[in-house]
Amino acid sequence: MSEFFQLGEEASRGKLVTQLETIRAQGETALSQIERKRLETLVTFERRLSAMNGRRHRANRVLAARTAARFVVSDFLTVDQALTTATVRADAQAVTLRERQTPSAATVARKRFSVSHGTAELMDTNNSLYRVYTDDGTTPSGTFELELVEPLPLALLVFDLAAMPSEPSISVEVSSTGTTYVPATGTSLNGYRLNAWLPSMTVRFIRVRLTPSHPDTLGGRTYTFGLMAFSGSATEFHLLSELVTRPIAFHPNTTKVRLNAEPTPGLTYFLAFGEGGFVEVRPGQVVEVPGMQAVTAHNVDLATPLTGLLVHAFPDDAHLETLRCTQDGSSDVIRIAPGMQHDPERDAHLVHKYLGTSAVAEGRQLFFIHNVLSENAGETFTLRYVTGPAQVMVRLKVQLQTSDRTSTPVFRGAVLEEI
Repeated sequence: MSEFFQLGEEASRGKLVTQLETIRAQGETALSQIERKRLETLVTFERRLSAMNGRRHRANRVLAARTAARFVVSDFLTVDQALTTATVRADAQAVTLRERQTPSAATVARKRFSVSHGTAELMDTNNSLYRVYTDDGTTPSGTFELELVEPLPLALLVFDLAAMPSEPSISVEVSSTGTTYVPATGTSLNGYRLNAWLPSMTVRFIRVRLTPSHPDTLGGRTYTFGLMAFSGSATEFHLLSELVTRPIAFHPNTTKVRLNAEPTPGLTYFLAFGEGGFVEVRPGQVVEVPGMQAVTAHNVDLATPLTGLLVHAFPDDAHLETLRCTQDGSSDVIRIAPGMQHDPERDAHLVHKYLGTSAVAEGRQLFFIHNVLSENAGETFTLRYVTGPAQVMVRLKVQLQTSDRTSTPVFRGAVLEEI
């Protein structure tokens, strides 16, 4: 504004208003740009966060070295929901015991009302609504005592109270014998609805004590107490639940696998290979993979030293990636080159000895490729490899059980590791 207004210059209202409008427009533009950048930043952050969560879920399924199969609970792709009775929390990647509330047939056999002082007047025929008069103006306390027809393992009590002044004092106590009462662990009053949470116990006698904050009318001496309805519910806690996965395919390269899982108390693990039934497995236990067999062939000779052909029938169901060849008397493993054939010009420049493979009608042929094949004369070799199906299906069943209602075992995944 200094370029428009100079000292000693005659004041101009129109010029001042124009400059103020320009400054206001610049401010609105700056605020709009800040809001737009904020929105773009939030959208970019949400997009990248979703991408990271997607990569995290996929990373849970990426097999690391020596990992045959991975059982995860980050989603429902591998969970057999028809056979699973446990509660699966995909957001927390965990499985826990199921807990739910079921209404109980809590029938009241007797109901009685008493007041600390004053005169009580019954207002209905169900012994539910009372009006209490006091002469000295002090606030009375009214107590409703309920006796159920039979003891029940209740966890939550719900009462419908008559309209009372705001912020009354309320206490709820329960007993199984009527002699010793235990207070509720928590109460909540929402309008006329009173909720009371109980400790784990059997309930038959219930005592509700109400103390109003002030009379029904300002300056009055009458107080209203009413227990209009009552219901109780029990928490059904599944002491035994199961998680069952769908069949997961893996390509075994060994005859044995180890179950790596948390040895949490209350968790029992079972494995089933192929069409077989479930067998209990402890965390860290080594399990035989059905159909897999380790083969060791000693003193394997050469058919003809000049061609390097080995006298050994390599079966069709042998896993080529498990083949290990060593020359007798040496611990060095000869390199495997599947599909590599003899080439005199190339073989003359080879530094190492290679073991090539070729498919024939009887299976596979094994032969050496080296710069000087005649050096193989008189040598014997040892072959080690694994035979069996190219793919094996495996399922995992986890049993979660506990006798403690205050805690629950948690399953967070397991891994089959090749050994």
